[in-house]
Amino acid sequence: MTLLYFLDETQSLLGIVDRQLSGTEKIQINKANELDCSIPFSKRNSELAQKSRYVAVPTYANDPDFAHLYSITTFDMTVSEINFKGFETMYEDMTATWVGKIWGKDDTTGLLYVDELLDQLIYALPNEKTWIVGVTPDHDEYEPQSFDDEDVTVSSVLSKAVEDWGFEFDFVYQFQGNTITKRAINVYKQLGEDRTDLHFDVRKDLTGSKYTEDRSGIYTALVGYGATLKIEEPDAPVSDQWNDVPSPGTVKVNKTFAILYTRELVPYTGRRLGQDSEWRTDMYMEKASTHEKYYRVSTNQYVNYIDVDFTAAQDDNEIITDEDNSTTSTGGATTERIVDFTQVEWTSPKAPVNKPKGQGYVEVPSATASYGYSDGSPRIGVVTFDDEVLSSRLLSRTYMKLLTMCTPKRKLETSFNQIGTVGIGDTIYLYDERLDVYVEERITEINRNLLNIHNSTVVAGSTFALTPEARQSGIEDMIRTRIKKYS
Repeated sequence: MTLLYFLDETQSLLGIVDRQLSGTEKIQINKANELDCSIPFSKRNSELAQKSRYVAVPTYANDPDFAHLYSITTFDMTVSEINFKGFETMYEDMTATWVGKIWGKDDTTGLLYVDELLDQLIYALPNEKTWIVGVTPDHDEYEPQSFDDEDVTVSSVLSKAVEDWGFEFDFVYQFQGNTITKRAINVYKQLGEDRTDLHFDVRKDLTGSKYTEDRSGIYTALVGYGATLKIEEPDAPVSDQWNDVPSPGTVKVNKTFAILYTRELVPYTGRRLGQDSEWRTDMYMEKASTHEKYYRVSTNQYVNYIDVDFTAAQDDNEIITDEDNSTTSTGGATTERIVDFTQVEWTSPKAPVNKPKGQGYVEVPSATASYGYSDGSPRIGVVTFDDEVLSSRLLSRTYMKLLTMCTPKRKLETSFNQIGTVGIGDTIYLYDERLDVYVEERITEINRNLLNIHNSTVVAGSTFALTPEARQSGIEDMIRTRIKKYS
């Protein structure tokens, strides 16, 4: 029977209960664990339940060095028992804790590895001085990612980490005396172990199996879109040519006189226009590079715009101008471009699949062969990562997403007699001859019986967790051989 550690609002130990009437700890991967327990009614237990805010459950037997912590969400009492439910405290804290900004190395925005990310996040959590970064993958096992959002919760940041890297998190607490002295965030590429040491007699060890295959929402190729970038286009080059611009109206000489010019801008000798004289004009020629203008007042006779005032001819058409009668220059045009990976090339065996340059989607060919359209073409979906600005990383993230969508979602729910001690994420092998299902079964949920661990039930939510490439390479045959050996 598992000991239960009851704590007050400061997470200090109030008391230990060593007897339960019933107790189940629901352990999941990257989801909040849940607790559902019943203890005998007594005056001591009654007072303990009313004063307590948290319950700690040791992860291994009754060793409090490693425990999961639960916030008590509800409890009720009768004269015979006290029932209470709990929700994993870390998930509650993460949702309510905000981070102003995630910084890259050297106090700049940029790429981070998961341990560098957690080094910043733990200082935003309650009891920050007792949090440590525990186990994390080596840097050479994955690529760093950017976390540029501001004013976000710790929960949303870690959700992005799960999405980008596919890592699995575990949050454990350690007691010393009556106090939690250490809180650790452990990160794994994959929780659990390969349990080839477990041997099953399906007819005796399994009390029931339910196999489910969901074929909806399958895509064997994905188009990936990233962030929308605003690009300032440079101004078009200004021509040095003289251009004729229609401009009917009149010009009035505003100087003592105005010199007349030929179209080639050669001044006429002795020919001038007198002050305040008005002349009709139908156009002017302009040099865009210098904004010089010369109005035509007669055949091959032009006057400089600085020597005259121009008045446009009035017609019946409505003229709309700015309220201040001014002209606004917008400079270069602004265009938008959505990041994609069309120009990125992948070539196997260095890359997981071939993706030619110029192709706007990434495909898993073996999945297309099994689940594509009847004519052999892929089922193409679209996925968007609004925060991704690099095409190469967009391709990697899209491919990781594709692996979760390119085959049916298969699940085997299995109840065992005397399954023994298994951990979350452990992989076991069996063959259920009644369903004719060969299984490499990864345990994604454990309903841990706190009274008798051997009566726990498990759910394999990532059954058949092989990528199509792995099936092609013959791993499936290897697994079937192992299954026959261990079943």
